[in-house]
Amino acid sequence: MAIGDAVCQRAGTRDEGMDGTTRMREDASLATTTTTTTTTTATTSTTARAASTTASRARASWASTTTSVLGFEHDATRTARFFAVGATVHGPFFHYAFKELERRVGGGTCARTVVKKVAIGHTMLFPSYTVLFFVAMAYLEGWEAPATRAREQLEEKFVDTILAGTMFWPFANAVNFAYVPTKWRILALNVAGVAWNAYMSHVVNANSAPLDRGADGAIVVASAREKAR
Repeated sequence: MAIGDAVCQRAGTRDEGMDGTTRMREDASLATTTTTTTTTTATTSTTARAASTTASRARASWASTTTSVLGFEHDATRTARFFAVGATVHGPFFHYAFKELERRVGGGTCARTVVKKVAIGHTMLFPSYTVLFFVAMAYLEGWEAPATRAREQLEEKFVDTILAGTMFWPFANAVNFAYVPTKWRILALNVAGVAWNAYMSHVVNANSAPLDRGADGAIVVASAREKAR
């Protein structure tokens, strides 16, 4: 057996033992995980909105509660949507997904184990979560046909989102799995997700005003799309 393999197995055994003695505490940490996730996603969405100077100012009254705070625009409805996604999708999904990943692959931090986790995370967890994200946002945005909207969003943006994520998440996850203790990895994921959530906030809100909610809004959105071409 190679020295590196032995070190990796010993590290994995040590982490698994720790997980066994703290299983009840880790199960109870779901609430903490969800809280930090919702706070991060909602705050990032607010920051992205405030920093954006190109976002459309034409919003149907039913879908937006935009106010100006210290010179920045704050869309409370948009923030609430990201808060809801963090609470119901992102937090629980990665809480249980990371626990299952640790159980199946092991808690070692050697290169072999880290590569396995990064590969599984990027080929299985990331695409699955991206689908759930667009579906959840389609329903939360109040579209009359949310399933159709989700399918259109996925057809239009899924590949680009995965490609963009490929430039970011494998590196962030490699650092996370290699250097961050198991119990802090979701928090580290949320910290790394600040930049990613800002990107997703921009992606999901690009041309996102429902066209069937008012003639004026439809005209504005159609005009914006024509200019984009």
